[in-house]
Formats: sequence, C-alpha cells, structure tokens
Amino acid sequence: FRQMLIAGFRQGIKDGLITQNPAEGTEPPPIARTMVTTFSPAGQKAFLAHTKKRRFHAAYAMLFFTGCRRGEIMGLSWDDINWQENCFYIRQTLVEYEGEIILKAGGKTQSSVRTIPLPRGLKRILKDVWERTQEERKAEGYSNPHNLIFTNKDGSFYSPQALSRNFKSIAVRMGFSEDIHLHCTRHTWATNMLQLGNAIPDIQALGGWTSSDMLLNIYAHTLKIKKKKAMDKLWRS
Repeated sequence: FRQMLIAGFRQGIKDGLITQNPAEGTEPPPIARTMVTTFSPAGQKAFLAHTKKRRFHAAYAMLFFTGCRRGEIMGLSWDDINWQENCFYIRQTLVEYEGEIILKAGGKTQSSVRTIPLPRGLKRILKDVWERTQEERKAEGYSNPHNLIFTNKDGSFYSPQALSRNFKSIAVRMGFSEDIHLHCTRHTWATNMLQLGNAIPDIQALGGWTSSDMLLNIYAHTLKIKKKKAMDKLWRS
C-alpha cells in the first residue's frame, strides 16, 4: 500500500498537482515473518510417483518444477507452449469468482505475465497430455475453445479449487502433514531454487513476485541456512 501511495504522489508531481511527495520519506511498516510448509525432496518425489497415473499429474509436476500459481497452470493454453524454444508463457489465469470459473487475461500482478523455461522432463510429460487430448477431441460434445491444457474430459474448465481439494486429499491419504496444501508446491519450488544457489532477483522474476521483500520475508530461514553453508564453505577453502 505504501508503494502505491508513493507511485500515486509521484504521478501527482508529474501532473503538476503537488510539489512534493509526502510518502517518499516514510518508513516501511515491519513485515511479519511468515512460516511456510514445504515438501522434502523425497516427499515431492513420492507425491509425483503416487499421482503418475492421475489425470492432473502433469499439472502437479508443473506446479512443483516451475513455481507457478494454481490459476496460472490451470489457465495455460497449448498456444502458450513454445516447443522450439523450450519455454512457456504466462499470459492468463483461471479464477473462480462467485461460483463461476473465469479465464482472465494477464496475471495476478503485472510481474505475473512472464516467460518460463520448460525443462525437458516437463516437456515429455506435456507431450503425453497432448496425445491424450487428441484422443479426447474426437469424442462427441468435446469443446475447448480456449485450447487449454488442463480441462475436464469434455474440454470444459476444471475448477482450480477442485484441484486444490484433490491435491490435499491425496497428500493426507499419503500421510503428509495436515498443513500441506497445493500452494506448498510454490513454496517448495522457491526453497529448492534458493538452496541451489539461484539469485533472489531471478527467483522473483521466474515466480512472478512483485517484490523481493516477500521472498526475503517468507524464506528467511532458508536464506539463513544458505548463508551459514556459504560461510562454512569459505572457511574450508
């Protein structure tokens, strides 16, 4: 909210409405630390192995290995996949509003519209979904006007909330913590990226976060461990 005020007052100066920005010199409010739940590498591997034959296995894999939001993956179109460049584009999101499922252009924020590399393993998984989709298209009544990747068998929108419920149900039956939910895939991705040594700005850009402050806040514990390992490594060198 503070950043929005600063930006608004800056525009006011440009338009000649005010002469100075009263919000520019203010101190940002302290951000409360947020604890996140993540999958261990073994847990992630076990979940994906367990769901391998399920309809939305590819969606789960995309969430774990790209850090995308639920609505971004469910709103992904085959037209958003660039097979030659091995990447895909986040240009729309599937949302539920007042009981209706809507395909919304753009992303959650301006930084959400982005290009993401497509690992070879995910590319193979998506090609399996493509082959299945070609068979489903032959059925009478099939309709997928937006050419979405993840749909019901008849091509209609699949509820993002239903995806979350199914994910949670599977995780609980497998014995994972009650705290585990679909968004934990995004936390897991960010944690793994940090532990692999990727820079905060790169993770922010790939994940579509508006500010690095949120990353620094949420993953402070992971960063602390990473810094300790770096110092230990420096001492041993």
